[in-house]
Amino acid sequence: MNCNRQLLFLQATIPPYSSSLNGLDCHSNSTHDMKKYLLIILFLVSARVFSQSYVAFPDSNASWTVFVTGFLPPPLYESQFFISGDTLIGTTQYHKIYGCSFFNNVAGYYFGMRQDTLARQVFIKPNSLPEYLAYDFSLTVGDTFHLDTINYETFVVTIVDSILVQGQPRKRLQLTSIWPSYICEPEWIEGIGSTYGFFPVHCNKLTVSNLVCFSQNNQLVFPDTGSCPPCAVTSVGVNLIQDKLFTVSPNPFDSEIAIKFPTQISGYVKITIRDIFGKAVYDKSESNFSAISDKKIDLNFLVDGIYILDVVFDNKRVINKIIKK
Repeated sequence: MNCNRQLLFLQATIPPYSSSLNGLDCHSNSTHDMKKYLLIILFLVSARVFSQSYVAFPDSNASWTVFVTGFLPPPLYESQFFISGDTLIGTTQYHKIYGCSFFNNVAGYYFGMRQDTLARQVFIKPNSLPEYLAYDFSLTVGDTFHLDTINYETFVVTIVDSILVQGQPRKRLQLTSIWPSYICEPEWIEGIGSTYGFFPVHCNKLTVSNLVCFSQNNQLVFPDTGSCPPCAVTSVGVNLIQDKLFTVSPNPFDSEIAIKFPTQISGYVKITIRDIFGKAVYDKSESNFSAISDKKIDLNFLVDGIYILDVVFDNKRVINKIIKK
């Protein structure tokens, strides 16, 4: 594209700045000035596009599933937070956030959540505590963030970049605690929250949570592969069962496990295995599954340790702990 065509193209595609190009001539001594104008305008356009690309937090039909590793019983379990309705606390309107545990199917109201989309901030209001700032996506590298909860925590933004979510870039922030001994380094993603789950930070001496998946309008949003099954109390047709609907042997195992169902099953079956940090290390599903014998799974690639076996079949969901050694 030659110089004159570049001028015409810019004047047509960025009208707010087209007047700045008037009077420039590709064949005059102002060519050097024109190049400077073009650089400035392209910078302004980039900044303008980025400032308009903010993805707000959802205000309905969204859920966050987290995998919790703890040092107190239960040591390994999944929980889910979801938005359901609104509430007025004082004079402020909040979205109601509920939580449920896959471990015991107990669900209840946790807190209120509101956001300021212009400031790119998200606030949490616990029942008996003051509102606090949970997320601030306007931060940039070097900025300090104070998480004013029961334990006052301070972080510094060390990295700001973007990540593709459903093919679209979203701003991502990496934060580091000012305390060298503090092990939590949260990663925030616009419109989703933290890699720890809904909360900006969920990491202490007793438990560590990790985001397994985030869904909106019953569709998986993050990560872009796998599935995000609902908690039993909010599900339709899927119930968490704690009794022995199948057996796993051997357990502990060396390289392979065999799942034995007590009766013949058919239809949709999904088998997921996660490590203690909630990362799926094995994830397979079959729409026309039929088992008349043991279902064998080769897990020789895994390192020794504790894993969670999660099986969905016949409108049931069963979670078992398995050990490789």
